[in-house]
Amino acid sequence: MKLFKKNEKKATQKLPMTGRMKKNFRRYCVGVLAVTMVFGTSMTAFAANDPIAVVNNLSNFIFGLIKAVGMIMQESGGKGNDPMQAAEGSFNKKYPHEPNGIKDPEYSIECGVQELKAALTSAEVENPIDMERIKHALQGYNFGNGYISWAKTNYGGYSYANAVEFSAIYGYGCPKY
Repeated sequence: MKLFKKNEKKATQKLPMTGRMKKNFRRYCVGVLAVTMVFGTSMTAFAANDPIAVVNNLSNFIFGLIKAVGMIMQESGGKGNDPMQAAEGSFNKKYPHEPNGIKDPEYSIECGVQELKAALTSAEVENPIDMERIKHALQGYNFGNGYISWAKTNYGGYSYANAVEFSAIYGYGCPKY
């Protein structure tokens, strides 16, 4: 029994909607988005009375989300049970330390975020715009934290050239991370 057929095109039909119904649907969507944006962004804003603290809280939150999503997409494209490719890291205490060893995506993300935090700390990242150290930390996440101390000792930090050298010496990792 064949469940899926390749390249089979089926005709699709739009639901019949009057002009008035479309207009009201658009208003509903805009309203939902507006309410989501207001409540979604104001929760952190209510956490402090100081406007600078509010901006810092929001930027830290947004930067954290961007980093996490970026790591997942780089490591696995968001697919599989180990989206952060964290099985070989030191924070994995439940699953085998082998590629794709973690079988629980939530646990992979938990371990991966801890690995990323350790890499950011080891690379001495000071703030969200400290791009040279952030690059160093991300490359360390990719190669393992051994790269961070190796690059500091031999070159004072990250460069694409030393990432290529490290990859050639140790035979793993992606220097273009």
